[in-house]
Amino acid sequence: MADSITLTSVVEGLTKTQTAALAPDESTIVKASLAAGSGEVTIGLGTITAPKVIAVFGGLGISFRLTATTGTAIPANPFAIVSDAGGFSQASIYVTNAGAQPITVTIMAAE
Repeated sequence: MADSITLTSVVEGLTKTQTAALAPDESTIVKASLAAGSGEVTIGLGTITAPKVIAVFGGLGISFRLTATTGTAIPANPFAIVSDAGGFSQASIYVTNAGAQPITVTIMAAE
């Protein structure tokens, strides 16, 4: 079975769903455990170097940046998705756990 990603959005009562098939070299899923109150942790996206979609499934206190220390912190409680049709030019993201509990985050990236 081929991997795929399905995104559904609802805006003002209108629902739009789009599914795209992904070849194995076009997507990756990474799990990372972060200690409570951990500073910024660099998490690689496997073989992905120009992701068009990055989804971070986190929790209370989890945020991530696309640029280390200077980028905008994007909260991922319970999750966040960023996308760019042209692709982001990076092979990693920067995740912080400001919460009081350790947590495992799941990152999905596709190009």
